Amino acid sequence: MSAFYVSMGLIYLLLVVAHLLMPSFVRPTLPFGVRVPEDRVGDPTIAAERRAYRIWVLLIGVVAVALVGAVVAVTGQQSLVAVGLALLVIVYWVVYYRAHLHLQAVKTREGWFAGQHQAVAVDTDLLTSPPALPWGWVLPAVAILVATAAIGVHQYPGLPATLVVHWSAGGTPTRFAPRSVASAFSGVFAQAGLTLILAALGAFLPRMRQDLDAARPTASALQARGFRRAMFLGLAVLTACVNLSLLVTSLAQWGVLASRSALLAYGPIALTLVGAVGVIAVAFRAGQGGFRLPVAGSTEPARPGVANRDDDRNWIGGALYFNRHDSSFLVNKRYGVGWTLNFGHPIAWVVVLALVALVVVPRL
Repeated sequence: MSAFYVSMGLIYLLLVVAHLLMPSFVRPTLPFGVRVPEDRVGDPTIAAERRAYRIWVLLIGVVAVALVGAVVAVTGQQSLVAVGLALLVIVYWVVYYRAHLHLQAVKTREGWFAGQHQAVAVDTDLLTSPPALPWGWVLPAVAILVATAAIGVHQYPGLPATLVVHWSAGGTPTRFAPRSVASAFSGVFAQAGLTLILAALGAFLPRMRQDLDAARPTASALQARGFRRAMFLGLAVLTACVNLSLLVTSLAQWGVLASRSALLAYGPIALTLVGAVGVIAVAFRAGQGGFRLPVAGSTEPARPGVANRDDDRNWIGGALYFNRHDSSFLVNKRYGVGWTLNFGHPIAWVVVLALVALVVVPRL
């Protein structure tokens, strides 16, 4: 079996597994992006939606892999794999959104928040005593970036007039460009961009607003701090893995590594997948916001009749956050694990434009 099919098969498998686990990532009080009170977490409707969601994810994933594999085998157009991945993500979003709409309708019809005391919990020590992040784990990514840049500077004078700038999954050159700093050091620029994004996230995380459980404010504040440390560590490892994969492709571009070598064929995708699996494992262990993390010495009971404020109106489809009155431009996700932008904040659009520029400018 070619490296292409192995690589693409692993990517599809990772995507399907991640979506199967998605309901286990999020807080029990936020099923499919719908805020529900604590006493409704075990409602049969929610359990039924989780089962239906997982069944659809599994069936659609199997059909997608078989269909895309057959089409690529017949047509030989490997680019269709990327199209298939994009379509699969869209279809999975539709499955999620169907469950979101159904739960939202049931919640409204049955008045799940009737009689509940809605509250918001705040960690008042967050500004004076922010959680310490494991910055030492960023050093491998930085070291790989520096090593790649140093090798590139050494190799640049002897590079040919035309360079390979893209390979197929099997290691076959597919796109070329005239030698220039931009083309020769594209991998280094990508490494620098990823490392800077990680550093910026780490600088902002300690002071970012926390989404705490109003029924267990003390325990959830400790869990939220642990979640930030755990996810930052996982993202640091992922960044190092991606930087290492970019080092491999840069070495091939500079002629240090043969284009047809097994390392180029399997290395970049394998390294990236290792990092991605690591992040998924950390996310599953911690749970969104850290609700799965044990809190040493804390036996804080849930406050009866207290629920987090029903803020569904600020979430579009349970996934996109838009609130002009919120001073935070980065908030906890509802769909998945990690953080998302507050699209009602001007800085969020600056971040979006910067990310687009990071992708588009090197190509131009």
